[in-house]
Amino acid sequence: MKRNRLVAPILWVIALALLGALLSNFFHQEEPIDLRKQSLHGKINKSSFHRGFIKVNDNIWISQNTPEVSIVDGQKTGRLIDEIYPPYRLKKQAGDSIILLEKDEDSLYFRVLGEDSINDPTFSQLYRRWFKH
Repeated sequence: MKRNRLVAPILWVIALALLGALLSNFFHQEEPIDLRKQSLHGKINKSSFHRGFIKVNDNIWISQNTPEVSIVDGQKTGRLIDEIYPPYRLKKQAGDSIILLEKDEDSLYFRVLGEDSINDPTFSQLYRRWFKH
């Protein structure tokens, strides 16, 4: 009997969370820029994290899950770009998938995540994967 009382509120919370996610995506439908095709030159002076992205300027956003591909002592570091704290400078050539992050005297390299990345799926990508659309 008590179990039935809990089911309805839990289902309401789940439904409201999904509705909130859908509405959030609906109202924030800026067309994403394919960062792999763009050149990038910017300085990040402070943390600028927005909805899982680092805002470089008004129209370029980099996923916080962007993995480092630098090799230190013969091994990959496994760090993500959000683990590096500003200030730093970012550089990338158009058509290249590697971002150069310069911090102090260090040069770190990160690989741009693509549309098909399983490391950083969007809600719509998860929906398509779950329901095979």
